[in-house]
Amino acid sequence: MRDASSGGKGLGLAITKQLIELHGGSIDVSSEEGKGSTFTISLPLYQGDTRAADELAPAEARLLHEPEGRGLQAAGVSTASGDTDTAAPGADDAELLELSPPDTAPPAAAPRKTAVLPLKILAVDDEPVNFEILREFLSPDAYELTTARDGPAALALIAGKRFDVVLLDLVLPDMSGFDVCKKIREQYAPHELPVLIVTARDTAEDFIKAVRFGANDYIAKPFTRAELVLRIRTHVELSKMNNAYRRFIPERFLELLGKESVIDVVPGDQIQRVMSILFCDIRAFAAFSEDMEPREVFAFLNSYYEKISPIIREYGGFIDKYIGDEIMALFPDDPEDALKCALRMKKTVDTYNTFRSKVGYTPVSIGIGLHTGPMMLGTIGDEKRIEGTVISDAVNTASRLEGLTKLYGGSIIISASIFFTLKDPSLYRYRFLGLVQVKGKRETLSVYEIFDESPEGDLKQEQKDEFERGLQAYFKKDFKEASRIFKSILEANVTDKAARLYYNRAEEYKYKVLPDDWDGVETVFYT
Repeated sequence: MRDASSGGKGLGLAITKQLIELHGGSIDVSSEEGKGSTFTISLPLYQGDTRAADELAPAEARLLHEPEGRGLQAAGVSTASGDTDTAAPGADDAELLELSPPDTAPPAAAPRKTAVLPLKILAVDDEPVNFEILREFLSPDAYELTTARDGPAALALIAGKRFDVVLLDLVLPDMSGFDVCKKIREQYAPHELPVLIVTARDTAEDFIKAVRFGANDYIAKPFTRAELVLRIRTHVELSKMNNAYRRFIPERFLELLGKESVIDVVPGDQIQRVMSILFCDIRAFAAFSEDMEPREVFAFLNSYYEKISPIIREYGGFIDKYIGDEIMALFPDDPEDALKCALRMKKTVDTYNTFRSKVGYTPVSIGIGLHTGPMMLGTIGDEKRIEGTVISDAVNTASRLEGLTKLYGGSIIISASIFFTLKDPSLYRYRFLGLVQVKGKRETLSVYEIFDESPEGDLKQEQKDEFERGLQAYFKKDFKEASRIFKSILEANVTDKAARLYYNRAEEYKYKVLPDDWDGVETVFYT
């Protein structure tokens, strides 16, 4: 076994002999003490059918073809490394790969109708000759090979480019392969970027250490071309499957259940935890979409979700489910994360509407409700079909709050459970909207409108104190004064639906005899 700082161990001659014999040739040597050695190489010259060489790359591409369209075809080999790999390999270069005879190429297949992209491979090795051998193993039709001579160069490449697989040697200058693998795992999980250790160090101790540092596989030199191709293909397929599963069961969901993989999930897995719930709905979606063809509806929804779904993940949440034009998301950590997410979603939709208006499309209007409470997070179903879900009154409450955005005319409405966890409420533009009670529930909720991203935000902020005085008069049953205040607010801002709601109620209650226990709490009937 070679240390990175030492010379080779004389393997070059043995490897040269093997390469020559694979081509049907021979090598002879004559030596004279004190003078040196003379090597004579004989190679046959063929003039026959050359189809095998021409068909080798397409055969490999066919072997690795992936029906889903994940790319393997048509690309060249690129080289980017922390150190140039143009140095000529010496006769004593060690830790070389064993070159195996090329497999017999099958008959050429019919041309593909859909071109696929090559797998992006990063090879990390301090021996340039190993890169050349990898190029012999991995045809440019199926792979795009990038190389790095040391750990820092490899990590820099990974930070700037997405790879499908990393082939990593253990013996490197500056950083060991173990340390490089550990650094990669700080950025990518094993299912996101498979790391295959490729080394001459064939010991159980090194294998165990590599796995502990996050390696997906361990390939000991020498190995055959078929083995390398199969290992790469297997881990790419596993990575794709894992990533596909996580599109249906979010990774954060698995983490909360204490599961490392979706295969560990069984019906009935559950935990109890306090979390924040976000409901976001497109207003008047039925009317909005009635003139669309079904394919146009799907195209619109996917375009819309592509813009707002990443924001949820950015703020530490995960999507529990899509319900047509409605999205439900959970935030396991700070409730303020949910509010920041809601504001960003509203701003993103406003930007989206600028584009839609320019091309003549109808603007999109959304309502968002936020609430925090205890819930059961788990799985339901049977052994053939399961899904993750949340069971809690808090979920129903958050949904009702989203419905209140239609009643009060606000884009974002939160409950006191969110408001009183804010570190500094003065950082936001808000106003108290009143007290509500969800039908069938005893709990009374204080609800607040957040209007940072509202077009009428400046007016609402100017009238905030006046609005609160109107509410005080309303809850004291001084409906004449409440009516006067809300009327003055509407004269300045006719679009304020909350002010109009309370003005209409005050006008109605002025002429009614209310019971002594009337407390101003309104029952919410939204489902």
